[in-house]
Amino acid sequence: NIINKYMKGIKEINKYSWNHITGEQYWEIFDILHSEASDLQKQAELIALIEGKPIDEILSLDMSSAAELINKLEFLNKFELNKRYHPSSIIIDNKKYNVYTNLANLNVAQFIDYQSFIAQPFRESYDKILSIFIIPDGHEYNSGYNILEVQEAIRTKLSWLEIQNLLNFILVRYADSYNHSLAYLTKKVRKEKNPTKKMEMERNLNQLMKSLKILTSFRSCA
Repeated sequence: NIINKYMKGIKEINKYSWNHITGEQYWEIFDILHSEASDLQKQAELIALIEGKPIDEILSLDMSSAAELINKLEFLNKFELNKRYHPSSIIIDNKKYNVYTNLANLNVAQFIDYQSFIAQPFRESYDKILSIFIIPDGHEYNSGYNILEVQEAIRTKLSWLEIQNLLNFILVRYADSYNHSLAYLTKKVRKEKNPTKKMEMERNLNQLMKSLKILTSFRSCA
């Protein structure tokens, strides 16, 4: 039977997986887990969110059916980053985006936005951070496309697992770059004899240390 063969070839989507939880869904899950509701109420709300169904429909399930779904929530405790994740491009909603990770190649606008976004709360800035480094194929940063649409796609179309993999991959690279710059500038300050130049270099060094501190704390949130 051709239809049966076709249906067997289609993999059933497992909604109970970090591969299918978007950024927006993650924060809804976060809010549910940190609410003052009972454990059973939280589980019902989580299932309703993941299934995309009204909460009343989940509350009306018999306990046997509900127990099966509750068991599936176990995936929430199993979140693992892919340490071998090194993409040069990704696909979001059937569109290709190039992933840029070279700090030296950032233009002024990207660097200014980057400094601004990492100082903001993680929940409000993860999509903005990624939109600096994830550029629609064939475009330069924030040129010829709507960056707000890119940020929305990151929040609503990209899985939370891939978001975390991307953040980890990108921010580790930038933290390493900051550390190298910090070590280099520290040596330069020690050797500088001119008081005026030394003062200016110390200001730059302090700014760099501040940026690294912000970046490190941001990574801990990610």
